Amino acid sequence: MPGSSAGLLILVLAMFPGFAGEFAYALLIGRDWREREVERILRILGFSIFGLIGYVLSAAPLHLPSADQVIPASYAPGMLRATSLVGLAEPFLGHVVMAVIAGVLFGLLVRCIAAIRHTFSEPSTWDYFVKQLVPNRWITVATASGESYAGKLVHCDVNVGATERDIVLSEPAKFDPDRNRYRTISNQFLYLPAQDVHAIGVVYDPAIDQSRTVPIETDLFEEERND
Repeated sequence: MPGSSAGLLILVLAMFPGFAGEFAYALLIGRDWREREVERILRILGFSIFGLIGYVLSAAPLHLPSADQVIPASYAPGMLRATSLVGLAEPFLGHVVMAVIAGVLFGLLVRCIAAIRHTFSEPSTWDYFVKQLVPNRWITVATASGESYAGKLVHCDVNVGATERDIVLSEPAKFDPDRNRYRTISNQFLYLPAQDVHAIGVVYDPAIDQSRTVPIETDLFEEERND
């Protein structure tokens, strides 16, 4: 039987691929700050298990070494040699690759289900707004004090609650009410804490927003006048 050190090593080697799968999944879907930690742990465990199953099933056809890194007998005192440890690296890396594939496939499945149900695959509206609508776009930010800034979003906190969603703007400009224009300021970057952010808007870009159905500065729902 392996000692406590070997048992801990087996646990680490068995679970680490699941974290790699979770990382790949998060790149596709994002992280939900409202998600319970136990849900994330179960998903990591699932990626690790399916990654191991995938490696075991593909090892024989691809002539790969067996998954000895999760077998306790591989860490018996007489087996712990440098050559044997190096031999465990290949199946471990294969396990990691398969767990990443499992994370990607699960992420794609979530996206497909969202497309079929006409919903968003992102875990929240804020996550969708920041990742899908804002990148490489100019935005305007109305603050709680009544001021308004424009700039490009270079960083924001996504995986946190609404009261912690601080943002950083690059090339900021401040709205001048006398000139009715945004005027650039001397700062290269501007940090706005979440409690100061009242609203965020994405500036219309005719090169990107070609599907817009209503022209700018058009009165909507104009009442009909009876002559």
